[in-house]
Amino acid sequence: MDNEVTIDNIEMVYILLNNSIKNDFKIIMAIEEYDNTDIITIKTKINGKNYNSNGEDYFSTFQKIKDILLKDNIGIKCYGSMENVYPSPMMRTSYNAYILENGKQAFMENIVNIFDYVDINKFSTLDEQNNYYNNWLKSIIK
Repeated sequence: MDNEVTIDNIEMVYILLNNSIKNDFKIIMAIEEYDNTDIITIKTKINGKNYNSNGEDYFSTFQKIKDILLKDNIGIKCYGSMENVYPSPMMRTSYNAYILENGKQAFMENIVNIFDYVDINKFSTLDEQNNYYNNWLKSIIK
């Protein structure tokens, strides 16, 4: 049996962080998932340079490519770039995550698609998101 691949092409918006002119640019991110593996791959190309990351779920794979892009001063304008957006363990097989607020439980109305556009100017790193999530957990455990 062949190892078939599922590809989802998502249009994203990015901004060059070291540029005084804050224009938005559009790119396509290709999300690949092979049938017989647990590996997700996200790929894109910006200004002739290829970027990609691999991981076991959509969120962690996006976190990795987001950090690679941030090192090149590229911020992706989507919910997955926000410090307070993080999935529950069961959400990791989907594009969904919660918008978290310290001291408050997350509910269905707090669910967003990590790849959906949001007009933000602060772009968090993987470590910042993980720290926010850990602090949020502590804030809701009484």
